[in-house]
Amino acid sequence: MFWTGGWDSTFQLLRLLLEYRVKVTPFYLLQAVRRSTSIEIQTMNRIRDTLQQEYPRTKELFLPTRYSKVEDIPPDQEIDKAFHSIIKRKFMGDQYNWIPRYCKHNDIQDMQLSVHRDDTAHYVVEDFVRREHDGCMSFYRIDPKFRSRDEHTLFQYFTFPMLDFEKVQMGKIATEKGWGKIMHMTWFCHKPKRMQPCGVCNPCIYTIKEGLAYRIPLKNRLKSFFFRPIKSLAKAFINKV
Repeated sequence: MFWTGGWDSTFQLLRLLLEYRVKVTPFYLLQAVRRSTSIEIQTMNRIRDTLQQEYPRTKELFLPTRYSKVEDIPPDQEIDKAFHSIIKRKFMGDQYNWIPRYCKHNDIQDMQLSVHRDDTAHYVVEDFVRREHDGCMSFYRIDPKFRSRDEHTLFQYFTFPMLDFEKVQMGKIATEKGWGKIMHMTWFCHKPKRMQPCGVCNPCIYTIKEGLAYRIPLKNRLKSFFFRPIKSLAKAFINKV
């Protein structure tokens, strides 16, 4: 599974390790240019240490994280074309260009992506997936009948075990199961200031919209309140141009 130390992928990690008790190999793609990379790595290390201390059985299940650099992923014309075709119709982040390229280049199938109901990518894949069960848990994957679609080209390498979940729902389940401490160790901001979420980057904005605004300091939430309308107007202007 891809794991970033964020809310969604950490929730899925906890489900796999503590509920289903299966072995997990996390994958993390390094972006040297992103200000939060070192914080995400520190966060994942803290979560791993905490899990192994509080749930010793996870030592055998929680395999070492495999790190790779985004800049080392070879280009792929087919995936690049599909990505740019989709973003003309629906918004999604740049990671959905280089994550499929990574899987294709390394011949990886069934990589778990923690796309959830609040996620922008949910609106890209929701009409093209089918539900499956592997004897352990339910998940979605892109239906092969859409093989001719860009969505299949991009997302054929993944399964989506979190597609029915919302962030707030994850938090409630985590609290009920005693995972709250670990969930609140997670990180999301791409442009932190003084080790605090900035409130204005995309992950911070999504965190606020998805019902977890309390995770951002009040002063930075106020910045977001004024920043979001300006960003929306700028995006509309750019799209129009």
